[in-house]
Amino acid sequence: MVASIRKGWTSFVILTMMLSVIGVGGFLGQTPTAQADEGWNSIDTTQPITVSGSALDLSGMNDAPAGKYGFIQQGADGDYTFELAPNKKVKLYGANVTWNMYYGSQEDADKTVDRLARLGYNVVRIHPADAMVSWSQGIFVQNGSTTPQLNPDKLDRLEYFIAKLKSKGIYVAIDLFHLYDFKNIPGLGQYAEGYNSPYLLPIIPAALDMWKAIADTWLSHVNPYTGLPLKNDPVLIGVSPWNEALLPNMSFKDTVMKQDLRDYMLQDFNQYLASQGKPPITSFPPSTSITSYWDAWGDFKDQLSAYYSDKTITVSNAMRAYLKNQLGIKAPIGGLNYLNSPNVNYWRDQASDVFEMHSYYQFSNKRFTDPDGKGGYQYHPLREPRLSMAFNSATAANYPKEWAMDSHFISYYPALSLRQPYAKPFLLTEFQDTQPVKGREDLGIFIGATGAYHGWDMMNRFSFGRDIGDAYNIRRLGAPEEFSIANDPLAIMSETEAALLFRNGAVQAASPKFVFVWDRTGARSKGAASEPNAYISNMMYIPHLFKTVSVYADKPNEPLSVYKITPDVTPQQIASGNLPAANKLTISSSLTNRQMAELFINSLDDVNKKTQLLAALNENKLLSDTGELTFDLNLDTYFVNTPKAIAAAGTMNNHTFALGQATVTGDVYKGTFFASSLDGKELKDSERMVLIYKTDVAATGEAYVNLANGETKYYKGDLPTLVKKQTAQFALTTTKPASGFKAYKLGLNGTRLEEIPVTVNGPVLSVTLDTDKGFAFELDYGTTILMDNSDATTVGTWTSSTLSSQKFGADYLHDGNTAKGSSSITYTPNMLSAGSYDVYLWWNEGVTRANNVPVTVNHAGGPTTEYVNQQVDGGKWNKIGNFQFNAGTSGSVVISNTGTGGFVIADAVKFVKRTIIMDNTDSTGVTITGAWTPSSFSSQRIGADYLHDDNTAKGSSSVTYTPYIGAAGTYKVFLYWSDGTTRATNVPVKVNHAGGQASITVNQQLNGGQWNFLGSYQFNPGTTGNVVISNTGTNGFVIADAVKFEPQ
Repeated sequence: MVASIRKGWTSFVILTMMLSVIGVGGFLGQTPTAQADEGWNSIDTTQPITVSGSALDLSGMNDAPAGKYGFIQQGADGDYTFELAPNKKVKLYGANVTWNMYYGSQEDADKTVDRLARLGYNVVRIHPADAMVSWSQGIFVQNGSTTPQLNPDKLDRLEYFIAKLKSKGIYVAIDLFHLYDFKNIPGLGQYAEGYNSPYLLPIIPAALDMWKAIADTWLSHVNPYTGLPLKNDPVLIGVSPWNEALLPNMSFKDTVMKQDLRDYMLQDFNQYLASQGKPPITSFPPSTSITSYWDAWGDFKDQLSAYYSDKTITVSNAMRAYLKNQLGIKAPIGGLNYLNSPNVNYWRDQASDVFEMHSYYQFSNKRFTDPDGKGGYQYHPLREPRLSMAFNSATAANYPKEWAMDSHFISYYPALSLRQPYAKPFLLTEFQDTQPVKGREDLGIFIGATGAYHGWDMMNRFSFGRDIGDAYNIRRLGAPEEFSIANDPLAIMSETEAALLFRNGAVQAASPKFVFVWDRTGARSKGAASEPNAYISNMMYIPHLFKTVSVYADKPNEPLSVYKITPDVTPQQIASGNLPAANKLTISSSLTNRQMAELFINSLDDVNKKTQLLAALNENKLLSDTGELTFDLNLDTYFVNTPKAIAAAGTMNNHTFALGQATVTGDVYKGTFFASSLDGKELKDSERMVLIYKTDVAATGEAYVNLANGETKYYKGDLPTLVKKQTAQFALTTTKPASGFKAYKLGLNGTRLEEIPVTVNGPVLSVTLDTDKGFAFELDYGTTILMDNSDATTVGTWTSSTLSSQKFGADYLHDGNTAKGSSSITYTPNMLSAGSYDVYLWWNEGVTRANNVPVTVNHAGGPTTEYVNQQVDGGKWNKIGNFQFNAGTSGSVVISNTGTGGFVIADAVKFVKRTIIMDNTDSTGVTITGAWTPSSFSSQRIGADYLHDDNTAKGSSSVTYTPYIGAAGTYKVFLYWSDGTTRATNVPVKVNHAGGQASITVNQQLNGGQWNFLGSYQFNPGTTGNVVISNTGTNGFVIADAVKFEPQ
């Protein structure tokens, strides 16, 4: 990422400066200087790394190690899959890890990767590994030679980091060339150097040769920690040949462009003009008033567009061919990842395996430091509206344009879909709404839902951090730079929202309803096609209603035409752009956004869908054709309403929102609410949920200074970071006994800070969410039980201590290394349901600790004693084993100091339910096909009833049980049925697991009323596995009752 963003070209002249006296409401929505006693509290950030197993730990979504299913590939419909699992669609979400952040020690890499995995990241973009700037030296040595030279220390650190990512199920994308400096390199340095070096790649043949040498040197180096060169490692899922720096942004200014490059381009451009039968020009550019492509006009701009198109497409295809054919890279080749226009998108269509894009909606990158050393960021609040305010009339009316066609919709994330290609992966490898702009809390919900709905394939926030230690050190808000999210609680919580919405299938992906056909000649060679919102400026409602796809075809004098997709249209017709004339929509630049939406909706053949969408539009609401996403333009609030996740972003202001089986009321004026199940079930059936209510954050002592030109100077504050205190009410109608739920207030790292009351009214549970310590909350139905030492019963002498930073909660206990055999502590959980539970222990380590601490687990099968070494593995959850527990309080964990030689630590114990029991009556995960009859005749049943096939319609009936697997592993699979002489003796059961499919035949005349073992199988996280009972070829009544999955 560099600071040459199109939207920031024109700077305002600062005439005067005044310190604003900001009232309660703030200036233009800005927050006044915050202090801890003015409605703000210190946010809990005792340890940034998410606590393992907490409600905010999303690492279970990863299927480690990365690459276990072979190389990533493009499926038939354009979505990502793996070569060894072609039916497994892959959604990749993560961040850019930038500059120096991956050059720390191995311990640093371990901590950093742990945090990234627990945020739900399964991809990281490494950027920029080739840096050659004073404060960030990358993996290459600046040697002034045409032979690239690697820095062995930096490379070793990067390769360990990549290996660690791989081990945690996190894939890697790279940009090969970004800041490699051509300074003093023979044949190149005379043309450009520093940040301008990438502009030579499409122009100077020697630059392409140098690029090839750079690519080969890095990608062919064998990583000692994986045993593979990166080019052959399936952890690599994307390569950008070079980053940004596309020719339209190249400066022609004398102070920037070297004369040798100007002379070369004059000659080369004239050769191009001659090939087109055009007269030559005498200087490049032909006028001194043209300081870049964007200042050009008329024929010269058209000719320059065509010249840039040919140069860029030619070199991009040469790079792609080299990477694939010479280096043997199987990963998709992207690039051309800057600017979103018909012109540049045509380049992507012609010379890229994927559509890769960067976009920044709220973008503040004007840094300043005053003479007194105080500094921060300067921006114009009216240029950075909230996403939820995008369609508010005041937003457009007050937007300060910097050029004629300027608009806040240029970088509006949903609008990117209006140029989404047909049957090609869509990657947003850089996006960000930067600190300190207000409203950035909208981003996670908007980007997660938009990406899932439109079927995007990969998204990378820019950036997670910049420096070594950013992932695990507590730093002030806005540090080290405005792009970094590691120390911004609003951004971190947004990542949880986005990862859950984008990756776990909560939001239904839409199917394309319309095709945008772009004229390829106009896109290639017309200056008008380079404008970001060319031909779509009045289509901003459309991404909230439908998924569209884009193709290129020969459509002379028709830059853009739109066709609806009907059942008779073939994929070949869509790809070619030759669709039936009857399907064409009559679009016009004179239509408003609303009129354009009406045109699209009225073209639908589905009368019910048309009626539904028009009714919503008449209420000033944009309703997606899937019915799950709504943008209420009256309230300026964006809603997600799915069975597994709900959200609201924008105006809360004590409105009560009914979303599915839940309601929420928040008293913050502008903010967000989010709720998601964590067990793959619908919210109403879920046993564990995370709730997030985002208000605002501030640094202690931060200040806003308003300038006469409308801009604001934000002065960074200090630690502690403060959270705005507000409350929300959340209610859910659940199918579980509501009284069985407990609610917790969470720290930023997922630590349970305190239990909060749950109010029960029949099947409805209600909780009050108070953001006095943070934004996250947990609802749990006994699936994860955390017990600190303060919850346990002690015998003998124990001493409380806070000395070790590896403590869980406020303190821990130790036995003083005395009175051996007389001290113990007992943790007695209240199990809401019987089942198999993983038991974990937390301690702090030290050389004075005992290495033989007896831990006795009293479970349904009796006591089991294990011995743990507390000299190692401190500060984390250590698994003791998996045990069967009965419901109630009959089980316990006992730590004693009997026979120990050293200090014994007693801190925390965790019980995590792993057994999954699925009954035929479950509303989530059980799919019934054909004719089945419920019955409660036999007492040998699980739950209220079971199903039977009536001994009819053989071969047409089946029941599929699809569990949500929280963590990959080997699971024992059991089947439960009722037996009888009329039952079938040959019931086919199929177990679909990570390794394929197992077929078992069971005799249901025997062994009824018990769990019958089918086998042990490996299952991946999520819902990819299942058990299918069918009546094909059976000789009696077939019973479908319950299935159990038990971790081995």
